[in-house]
Amino acid sequence: MALALVERNVLSNFLARIWNGLLSIALIPIYIEYIGVEAYGMVGIFISLQTLLLLLDLGLGATISREFARFSGVKEKAEYLIDLTRTLEIVYLATGILIALVMVNFAAVITNYWLSPEGLSPETVTTAIKLIGLTIAVQWPSALYSGGMSGLQTQVRLSILVSAFATLRYGGAIIVLHFLSPTIDAFFGWQLIVGILQTLTLRYNLMQVLPPCEKSGSIQLRILVPLWRFATGMLGISILSTLITQLDKVILSKLLSLEEFGYYTIATAVASSLYMAVAPTFNAFYPKFSKLYQEFNTISIEEGFHQGNQILAVILFPLMWLFVFYSPDILLAWTGKPDLASIVAFLVVPLVIGNTINGMMNIPYALQLGAGWTRIPLLTNLVGLAFLIPALLHVSTKYGAIGAAYVWLLFNIIYMIITIVVMHRLVSKIVTYRWLVSDIGQPLAASFIFFGFSYFFVDNHVNIFTATLLTSLSFICAVISAPLVKSIFTGLSIRTTSRP
Repeated sequence: MALALVERNVLSNFLARIWNGLLSIALIPIYIEYIGVEAYGMVGIFISLQTLLLLLDLGLGATISREFARFSGVKEKAEYLIDLTRTLEIVYLATGILIALVMVNFAAVITNYWLSPEGLSPETVTTAIKLIGLTIAVQWPSALYSGGMSGLQTQVRLSILVSAFATLRYGGAIIVLHFLSPTIDAFFGWQLIVGILQTLTLRYNLMQVLPPCEKSGSIQLRILVPLWRFATGMLGISILSTLITQLDKVILSKLLSLEEFGYYTIATAVASSLYMAVAPTFNAFYPKFSKLYQEFNTISIEEGFHQGNQILAVILFPLMWLFVFYSPDILLAWTGKPDLASIVAFLVVPLVIGNTINGMMNIPYALQLGAGWTRIPLLTNLVGLAFLIPALLHVSTKYGAIGAAYVWLLFNIIYMIITIVVMHRLVSKIVTYRWLVSDIGQPLAASFIFFGFSYFFVDNHVNIFTATLLTSLSFICAVISAPLVKSIFTGLSIRTTSRP
C-alpha cells in the first residue's frame, strides 16, 4: 500500500497515546485521594504554563519536523541535518535556562497575585510552581529531539520511548505519593527527575537515527536563516493557538478558587483524552505531507488527506457520542464519587464536542503546514481569537466554568465553518465535497446509530461493560462507512492470511 509507512506510524503513535492517556486519566482519582482536588488544580496550572511557555519555541518545533522530513533519506543532506541539530540544541538550551530563571524568581508573585489557594499554604504553592518551572525547563529540548525523530519517520521507536517515560512519570508518581510523601511538592519533584531522564534518552536516540555523517556536526547559525519564514509563520500560529487553547484556563484560574479550578481541570483532562487519537494521526501525516509536497505527488497527497480524515472520524465520533449520552455514568464509574461526577459531567459534554470538532480540523491543518501555507492557519486562528477573547471574558465572568465550556464549543463550530471555506478555496470542489460527506458525514451518522437507539431502550444507568460494547459497535459502524479505513483492515487481513 502507498501509505503503509503512515499507517504504521499512526498505529504506533495511537497505541502510545492510548497508553499515555489511559495512564493519565485512570490515575487522576488516585492522585485526588492522596493530594485532594485543590492540589490537583496545580496540575492544571502545570499543563497551562507548559503550553503557554511553548510560545518560546519560536515555531521551531514544527519547522524541525518538516525540515527533517523533507531531507530524510537524502545522503547529501546528512551534514546539514547534524549541523542543524547541534545549532538548535544551543537555542533550546538557552531557552530552558531562561524558563528556569523566570519561573523560580516569579513563583511567589504567581502565588500571591494570581492563584487563590484555600487549603494549601502559599509556601507550598510557591515551591510547587518553582518545581513546575524547573520541570518544564529540563524537558524543553525534548521538542527538538522528538521532532527530529518524527520527521525522520522513526515514530515507532519514538512512541515506545514516550510510552516508557509516561509509565515512569504517572506510575512512579503513585509510588512516590504512597511511600515517600503524599504532597504536591513530592509529585512535581518526581516529574522533574523523569523530565531529566527523558530529555537525555531522546537526545541519545536522535543521534542514533540521524543519517550517517563523517563529521560530528558544528554550530552554524547561518543555516537557520532560510528557515525564518516558515518558523515565523509557525510562531504566529503557535501564539494564537496557545491563546485559543489556554485562555479559558488563564481566566478561570483567576476567577475561580483553586478547588473549583481543580474540577475544571478534571473535565478538560477527560475531554482532552480525545486528543489521544488526534496527535498521533497529525504527527504521522504532517511529515508525510511535507515530503509529498517536496516531491509534487498530488495523487498521494489527496489520498492521504482523505485517509487521515477518515481515521480521525471513526475514532473520535464514537467516543464523542459516548460522552454526550452517558458522561455522568462514565465519570461515576471512573471516580467512584457521585458529587464529583455530577459536577464534572456538566462541563465534559460541551468540552468533548468542542474537542471533537477541533480534532477533525487537524488533517486540513497538517495539509496546510505540509505545503508551507502558514499564512492560512495564521489568519484562521486570528479570526477565531477575535471572537474567543471577548466571549470568554464576558461569559466566564458571568457563568464561570460552564460558560467557558460552551464558549469553547461555539468557537470550534465557528472554526470549522472557516476551515470549510478555506479548504473550498484551496482544493477542488470534489475533494471538499468528499471530505465533508464521505470523510466526516458518513462516519458521524453511522457511529450515532447504537448510542441513539440505546438512549431510548436502556432504562438503567450503563456500566463500563455496556459502554464499551456500545462504543465498539459504534466504531465498527463508523469503519464500515469509511472506505479508506476499511481498506486498512482489509489489507491487514489479506497480508495476514497470505503468510505461509
